[in-house]
Amino acid sequence: MGTVHNALTAVSSNLPAETHEIIGFIKERGLKFAIERIPIFGKLYNEIEDYIDSKHLEKRIQAIEIELSRIGIIMDDFIKRLNLALYDEHKYYLIRNTARHIFLFAPPATVDILNKALIEIVMNDEYSMAEHATEIIKQLNPDDIAFLKAVKKYKTQKEDDRGGK
Repeated sequence: MGTVHNALTAVSSNLPAETHEIIGFIKERGLKFAIERIPIFGKLYNEIEDYIDSKHLEKRIQAIEIELSRIGIIMDDFIKRLNLALYDEHKYYLIRNTARHIFLFAPPATVDILNKALIEIVMNDEYSMAEHATEIIKQLNPDDIAFLKAVKKYKTQKEDDRGGK
């Protein structure tokens, strides 16, 4: 993580002045405050706020904060990477559309995996399986999720039965 932090610090001089102001407030006010002011999410946040209860939106934003903390990503680095995505049209729309889906449409059973994929997309320069996974997961409904969990449980039980003999 130190290497990513050092690299982002090196390029931070190229970021818009607002980014530096946002980073100063993040620790004090949290990701919701930052998301409202990050260009990649600003308009999206306003659009979403009109459609869903702020309590649910804040819960989804908090889930992203928790995942960032859990995997040890520094909030400053995440915000810098979001702002760098403004210069890559493909990544910009991928992040925006994934976030929009998480905030507006994702069934609760898919939120955690989509958050992980979103963070991976934001933090990595190369395209990865996370991009493809988000497109597949966006198409799942709660019945699909329940079925996949049942298949996983069945597979795990079969492996346990074989290991115990």
